Amino acid sequence: MPGTEAFGREVLYTADTRARQQLQVWGSDETLRQTIVQQSQRLSGVVSRLAPALSLINRLKNR
Repeated sequence: MPGTEAFGREVLYTADTRARQQLQVWGSDETLRQTIVQQSQRLSGVVSRLAPALSLINRLKNR
C-alpha cells in the first residue's frame, strides 16, 4: 500500500511489542526493508510547546 513505507522501525517495533498473540505484516519485502532502516520523525511539537516552561525553569534555577 503506497504511503505506509513512511513509517519507521519504531512503529514496527511498537506493533511487535504490543501484539498479544501474533503480528501480521503485509507488504513487499522491499517495503519491510525500508521500514526497518528508516527512523520515524516525530512531529508532535512537544518540544516547541514545552520550550517556554523549560526556559522559565532554567531562569528560576539560575537566580
